[in-house]
Amino acid sequence: MKDEGECKLKKQPYFYYFLAPISSSLAYVARELENSIYSSPRTMLTHSRIFIETILKQVIFKENLINETTRNLKAQIDLLQTNGYVTKEVLDALHHIRKAGNEAAHQVRPFRFSESLLAWESVYTVVKWYVEVFDTNVTKGNIPEDELEADEKEELVAVATILTMVKKKQTSFVDVDDQMIDNALANLTEDTKPEFGKMTPQQMMEHLETGYKIAAGEIQDFEVVLSGDELDDAQSSLWSYDPMPKVFNFPLYKDGKLPELKYEDLDQAKEAMKVARKQFQEHFKKHPQDKTKHPVFGELTKYDWELLHRKHLNHHFHQFKLI
Repeated sequence: MKDEGECKLKKQPYFYYFLAPISSSLAYVARELENSIYSSPRTMLTHSRIFIETILKQVIFKENLINETTRNLKAQIDLLQTNGYVTKEVLDALHHIRKAGNEAAHQVRPFRFSESLLAWESVYTVVKWYVEVFDTNVTKGNIPEDELEADEKEELVAVATILTMVKKKQTSFVDVDDQMIDNALANLTEDTKPEFGKMTPQQMMEHLETGYKIAAGEIQDFEVVLSGDELDDAQSSLWSYDPMPKVFNFPLYKDGKLPELKYEDLDQAKEAMKVARKQFQEHFKKHPQDKTKHPVFGELTKYDWELLHRKHLNHHFHQFKLI
């Protein structure tokens, strides 16, 4: 007879349901994590730590790396790093979850939705690594399907599912980097017409420059217009796959009016935006723990700003059909 937990796993859909054929215990904890993101951020953070510890124990066991020094989570992470099993991205995600879990377990302060959502993003990075790296025979198609046992076929379906979700996550928004920006702006001219909104190409570029200057702390002489639950909801929206609304009144523009143009032409505005973006990156290299405020989203970390900029640039580049 199947236990109640296993039955619930099969009855209730949740993001990491595809882990069930690989490990029912991991899948069960993952479902608890998802359920607690908004109901109890503290629980989500402490359970995320337990979740990745369970994953790492399985990896260490599979790779026969067990020794007396791997009894705590930090030692487990250090062991995998020393032996070349984790990339910097995965290492950062592991340490973020570890530290956030420690804080949630020992600090009495309230924890925000944005903190649990940030941990959820890190959990995603770890799960992606776990499935892709430690199911390489399946993900690379090296095993003929007719040679698989029934449980192995279930695992094949599970791996295919997560890789599909990974692809969906990657394509929800175009990743923003210097090459993407250069390619997009090469197609932007003074005559480019927007699909929605009233901005001209140069107004859009100067608006993006302002966004980066706010993020870098250069512009901070304003009040945040939201508070309480509305602010939490706004910050949580940064982690969704939903695009920004096409109609939005930026609080720093009085009466909804766009400011006067600062630069002589579009080319100057393009370069000014790139300089502001570079200054934003340099600011957080020097002050990685810093927070700067946005007039709508309030105080944001580097990671929050990266999400906001990705959404923001995707929004305006779609506005002018640049991507």
